[in-house]
Amino acid sequence: MSANRGPRRRPGEPHQQADPRPAGRRSHGAGGIVAIADGVWRVDVEIAADPVTGARRRVSRRVRGSRVDAEVALARLRVADHDGRLPRPGTRARSVGAALEEYLHDARIGVVELAPKTVVTTRSAVTTMSKTVLADGRRFGDVSLAQLSWQDIEALFRAMKLAGSGVAWIRRSATVLSRALDRARKHGLIETNPAKDAARPKMIRSKPHSPLKADLVDLFAELADVDAEIADAAVILAGTGMRMGSCSGCNGPTFTWANGKSTCRGRSPTAARASACCAKKRNGPTGATFH
Repeated sequence: MSANRGPRRRPGEPHQQADPRPAGRRSHGAGGIVAIADGVWRVDVEIAADPVTGARRRVSRRVRGSRVDAEVALARLRVADHDGRLPRPGTRARSVGAALEEYLHDARIGVVELAPKTVVTTRSAVTTMSKTVLADGRRFGDVSLAQLSWQDIEALFRAMKLAGSGVAWIRRSATVLSRALDRARKHGLIETNPAKDAARPKMIRSKPHSPLKADLVDLFAELADVDAEIADAAVILAGTGMRMGSCSGCNGPTFTWANGKSTCRGRSPTAARASACCAKKRNGPTGATFH
């Protein structure tokens, strides 16, 4: 028979479930107070584990005063951790993918202030860059931070372009990468940001084409054969330079033609007088009123 079975359970008493956490392992939010010297205390709080490596992380403060002062400081530290106002120490992982994930984690909890839509774009950029395979067969997310160079980053841009990514998306991803590497530099993981020296693909923008008068006349004639009202609207839009939003949001605008000049007036929810048209009602040969 066993020498020590522990206290017996009484009839009707519920079973005691064992704590699944390892003995001595503190949970997120747990804190402690340690006396360092006479009137000097160290308070620390267990914060969220490293999202990449899973390693435990703590934030500590040194407090001078009585034990009560240390307990108050510990309570404030817990509240700051709950509100996400504590600075997060850097990850111990040394890969580019880890640095990108850490930056994304800070964006999610609000340490890096980004709009919700920008956070979604950042997540997509991080996923795309981490999974991109360079010309030498390496995954960009597996590249060591200590060995990352501007040549590797430019190779990333070329690989993304070969995979079908547009120039605008590559440039947006480059901005995310640069900010993530800046964060890694501030946390002491790298000395410099190599993304500053990498050349991004240039955005080629073509100038707008100004149509000739003959082209506009032909276009209006074709529209008139399809729908006369659409043709009248096209003439007003082209002649006055109004926007489609003003066109659809206006209430009771009036269009007139006199002495070779076109005038369109009306009331809009966004402007007291705006140019717009939705449907027409003819009022004679010299003008038209649009409702």
